[in-house]
Amino acid sequence: MFKLISIVLTALFLIAGTAIGVFNPQLVTLDLIWFQQELALSILMAVVFIVGMLIGASIMLVQITRLKWQLSKQKRINQKQADQILQLKKASVQTLSNLDKNRQALLEK
Repeated sequence: MFKLISIVLTALFLIAGTAIGVFNPQLVTLDLIWFQQELALSILMAVVFIVGMLIGASIMLVQITRLKWQLSKQKRINQKQADQILQLKKASVQTLSNLDKNRQALLEK
């Protein structure tokens, strides 16, 4: 299902990019403080789109990495707690069995 969605989205972006290129052939001046260049509007829009996608992907990568790290940390904490619960259950079973033995010993006397 994920592959189908990604293929459809890729096709939509390719169609949108082609439409941008076809409908915007005008030349515009890209004027930065240290750099001036005349480019087709479609190329400039495509470059800005790609840069935006890369910035968005890098932000998502940082967030996903942080969340995975938090998840692994929480799994370790949960495992420690599960081990402690098992130890407490074993201790309570041993305590109950010792109490039963002591009660039996008192009843026999």
